[in-house]
Amino acid sequence: KDGGVMAANTYSATLTTNFLILGATTKLSPKFAAVKAFARDVSVDPYKPLASGVMKFTTSAQDGSNVLTNATNFAQSTQVVAPVTITVSQYTAPAAITNSDLNSGIRMADVSFATLNSLGSKITQVAMANITAANYTNSSGGLAGIDKAASNFGFGDTQTLWGQLKKANSRNLVLDGEYVASLTNVPTFFQVAAEGTVKGAHWQNIFGWDNLFLNTEFSTADSNVRGFACDPQALGVIAGLPLIDQTAIPGGILSVSTGVIPGVELPIAAYMWFDLNARTYYMSYDIMFGANVLDNTALAIVRG
Repeated sequence: KDGGVMAANTYSATLTTNFLILGATTKLSPKFAAVKAFARDVSVDPYKPLASGVMKFTTSAQDGSNVLTNATNFAQSTQVVAPVTITVSQYTAPAAITNSDLNSGIRMADVSFATLNSLGSKITQVAMANITAANYTNSSGGLAGIDKAASNFGFGDTQTLWGQLKKANSRNLVLDGEYVASLTNVPTFFQVAAEGTVKGAHWQNIFGWDNLFLNTEFSTADSNVRGFACDPQALGVIAGLPLIDQTAIPGGILSVSTGVIPGVELPIAAYMWFDLNARTYYMSYDIMFGANVLDNTALAIVRG
């Protein structure tokens, strides 16, 4: 009391509670190359989205062997158009917030970003499952590619890949992080801003390549695949939204919107609904997707 000094209050630890800071930090996610970087895509059947699709792939030799010289019979044709079947599946990434979660401070926004990234991983895995030596090697008519550890990978290797893709109409590089680092970690290389002709995080017009994409999801490809160089017709892809008959659903029970998977850059449907009995808020991200090898001469694998 003398000199203005006052005694401090004393609180029991049980009276001082924790509180949740608004928002949530999501663990770093894989990075995905845009599907259009390596695939020619078409939309799903608008009436039955689960139907398999058939792409027309003209496989005729373009070496002049079917060109007539001083022809006397012009009614000839040796062109070959092969069917490439793409099986479509519906992929769903679900999330839920229970009554207990809600009253404990958890919100749907805290888990939705991770849920969306998980869908991106799955779609990329479905596409990357086609990147195998059996599909893209000399033995199947494909390109040789290269076999280099990331520590030894450099600009010279990109020149080798460019040469192998000499017939390509456009050339994209899709590489894992350590391989991208081997190219960017050079003092004389001034990294240009992302974005270009294809949506998704990437760099454009770099040392002779139309686009360079970072992709860290190769878990379903051959075990040693760390990237590839390609013309964007190496794979055939079917992607689109699932159907839902909203006229049969009472108002207010189900909300439907659309969006895209970041990085992958494909359209998705976002569903939100509420279970009154369980007092649980649900949502899911859905996409119809399928991928198959289209042109096995349009991709050179980077192994490491």
